[in-house]
Amino acid sequence: MANICSLTEFRQNTKGFVDQMKTSRSPLVLTINGRAEMVMMGSDEFQDLLDRLKAAEDRIQALEQQQTPKQAKAKS
Repeated sequence: MANICSLTEFRQNTKGFVDQMKTSRSPLVLTINGRAEMVMMGSDEFQDLLDRLKAAEDRIQALEQQQTPKQAKAKS
C-alpha cells in the first residue's frame, strides 16, 4: 500500500521519507493542494514494475497470436 504525504511534508523530511520507502518498499504519493500529483518509488521497485508489465504484455501478445483470424477480427 502506498504512503501519502504533501510535497511540503516531503521537503521538510526528505531523508525520513526516503528511508521509509527503502524499508517498506512501498511507493510514496506526493500531493499538492490535496491532490495526488506524483508517485515516488525505489529504483528496484520501479524496475520490478517494468519487468512485470513487460511479462504481462508478452502473455497478452502470445494469447492474441493463438486466436484464429476469425476470432481476432471479431474482437476488433
